[in-house]
Amino acid sequence: MYASRSISQRDSNILWGRSAGRCAVPACANICIDTFEQTGTILLGEMAHVIAYSEQGPRAVVALEGINSYDNLVLLCPYHHTIIDKAPQDFPEEILRRWKTDLELRVRKAFDLPNFSGKRQLFDFAARIMAENRAIHAQFGPCSPIARRNPLSNVAEVWRAKKTERIIPNNAAVVAAFERFRDLLTKDEVAVFECFRVHASAFELNSGERLDEAPSFPAAFGALLEPSDD
Repeated sequence: MYASRSISQRDSNILWGRSAGRCAVPACANICIDTFEQTGTILLGEMAHVIAYSEQGPRAVVALEGINSYDNLVLLCPYHHTIIDKAPQDFPEEILRRWKTDLELRVRKAFDLPNFSGKRQLFDFAARIMAENRAIHAQFGPCSPIARRNPLSNVAEVWRAKKTERIIPNNAAVVAAFERFRDLLTKDEVAVFECFRVHASAFELNSGERLDEAPSFPAAFGALLEPSDD
């Protein structure tokens, strides 16, 4: 057992700040911060240990340095914290670290967004990103000409790399842009965007863990981004 279980305020601030108060589990919609009229703002998220604090705990190793430091912590909602610690073999260290890294990358990209003065600028921004994704899919995806001609080629490895390096971050940038500027959207446009968000989350999850069924890219979202005739 380690001497102290306390997490410094510095490490806590870094984790919450870099995670933007979001659960690191992909596609998790559970809130980590909430506000009530009488009580005020409360923190629901939990700072979970990647390597367990207890040497008998989940994903434990012997005498890890910095057990309570930011590097060994990941922000989770209470629901996923419980599941991850009760099923440690299904959620090994490498998965938790990847989720943490991916979340922080999405947060950083959200702050790098341009400032849109109107809806058309937002749609054009997303359309350019979707065009890049389509080009990557057409060149390297499972239905690309080279994949059809030679299923044993290394195009599958290239496709996996392109998904991680470009498509998933691209989708995250679009989600962040629409979320930040959702006040520009009508109710129907928000509904279409939410369909894309579900697709983007499933695509990201499916890249690491094969899903039995994942929603395809919503055609309505592509149509939404097309320039109007007016």
